[in-house]
Amino acid sequence: MSSRIGSDQNFIATTSAGILDDQANSIVSSDTTFGSSPLGIAARTQALYGIANANFNLTPPDPTLPIVDNDNPLPYWTVTNGTEGDGSAIAVFDDSTSTWGVQLSLGTSITDAAISMTTRSFLLNDDNLALRQRALSVVSKSGTAGGTAAQWSLVLSAEYFSATGDSLSSYAIGTVTDVTSWTSISGTTTAGGSAINAAASYVDLTFTMTALGTVTGSAKATIKSLLLQTSTAGAGAQSFLVSETITSSTTWTPPTGVTNLVAVAVAGGGGGGGAGGIRAQVDSASHRGFGGHGGGAGGYSIIRNIPVTSGSGITIGIGAGGAGGTVATFSGTSTTSFFPAIADTGANGAAGGATTFSTLVTASGGGGGTGGYQGTSTTIGTTTIGGSAGTTTCTVYEAINSVPGRGGARGSAGVDGSFAAYSAMPYVSFLTGASGGSVTLVRTASGTAFRQQTAIGTSTLGLGGGGGAGGGMQANAAVNQNFAAETLPTASGRGGGGGGGCGFGISSATGINSGDTFTIICGSGGSAAFASSAGGGGGGGFASAGTVVRSTTGTTVYTFAAGAGGAGAGGAVTLWYIA
Repeated sequence: MSSRIGSDQNFIATTSAGILDDQANSIVSSDTTFGSSPLGIAARTQALYGIANANFNLTPPDPTLPIVDNDNPLPYWTVTNGTEGDGSAIAVFDDSTSTWGVQLSLGTSITDAAISMTTRSFLLNDDNLALRQRALSVVSKSGTAGGTAAQWSLVLSAEYFSATGDSLSSYAIGTVTDVTSWTSISGTTTAGGSAINAAASYVDLTFTMTALGTVTGSAKATIKSLLLQTSTAGAGAQSFLVSETITSSTTWTPPTGVTNLVAVAVAGGGGGGGAGGIRAQVDSASHRGFGGHGGGAGGYSIIRNIPVTSGSGITIGIGAGGAGGTVATFSGTSTTSFFPAIADTGANGAAGGATTFSTLVTASGGGGGTGGYQGTSTTIGTTTIGGSAGTTTCTVYEAINSVPGRGGARGSAGVDGSFAAYSAMPYVSFLTGASGGSVTLVRTASGTAFRQQTAIGTSTLGLGGGGGAGGGMQANAAVNQNFAAETLPTASGRGGGGGGGCGFGISSATGINSGDTFTIICGSGGSAAFASSAGGGGGGGFASAGTVVRSTTGTTVYTFAAGAGGAGAGGAVTLWYIA
């Protein structure tokens, strides 16, 4: 009987019987119907998407129970609970799309609680082809965060290993938190999209959910899928879009094979917010301490289709964010009824620095916010505008310039940055600036002379926005306990700009007892979001009128100050290229 190389259907049928994967699917099969694979579902998914169980269609033995290694395992994934053991992973089914996912939750946890899930993908190395990889995970959030500060983070990371198990490199691909909105995590698996170490034989991809504090919210993350794409540099190779964000001055060298930049975004530094004004006067007039004005956003421009030369460096200068205006703090003691007569105009915020990309683009920094004015009802300050927006000078034809936001004035919101020529910017990331602070009021005895304003300036999503101004306050000595806001910090620092700080005012009244110690610090303006080119928020203003009357003898210790201005964001250059 003659022999033959290979195998026929009879050979497969007689030799593969009983050879099944952990989901009872044939590892080797001659089935060619839709959805089948000669090497099983996991091998087909690995070939198509780079991950053996990319969309979790291979479920745990009991999908209704938590996923636990060696008990109810998820095929081709390893799930590890943190030191506290409070995390959980469970398979969930979406009826509307008929798809599976894995939901991660930390329950009510303390800071060091965490849960992670890891899968492995192998690499084909032949002649050091400068392999690069990019990961994309579709994720969704359910439930509600426990507050405005993040209580947990979810990080997708990659770690490459040699054939002998030596770790060669690791990189955090992307991060989301319970207080932000997101639908995916994506990015290159190596820093800056650089080539994978030539000795790498496999990569471990890990999702890690970590508690950043006590988790009180019900927010959970569901991972729907994870895809891994591999490419090689050079003409004709499968490629993908790589982005790099540069936040400090440097000389950037295009990687080998890169001769054109798809787009370059250039943002100048944002201006700092002005400090709040302060007015304390012993008379019956109405006094005002205006909040500082918000800083303006830096110039912003996107240029496209820029030819470059591989290996030839390009000079990039990054503009620093402007510092916020500082405030004077007034402290002292008194053994009699008092209020010192003080008038102090808040310091101006500094302008942001210019960002440059070669000689093609210069995005100037935003103007600093003016310090808050101080005055009486008849001498209201004349400065009514926030820090100016930066401008852009560009020598490239295909430039898309923004209209940056200017800072808010007298407690108003900063202005959103906008792109007049292109409304749907695909390259813009959305960032949130810090909220402005509320008034700090500390007393050792409960008098009736002070009221507290608790409004807090907030911040909204966006890029290139001006900072919100601080709330300015007035105090009227003629009416006991009366205070009113010149303008409350009700609006936000917009477009990544910092929120305005809160102001405060007091009037003459009884109720300060012997031995009292009290501190009044107005809210400082929030700083702008990192690398957003946005301006910082203005500080809150302070005002008082009349003599604070003491009811008994003794020594009173006092400290009071207006709010400081928030810092503007530094500039940035983001590059996109095909590699």
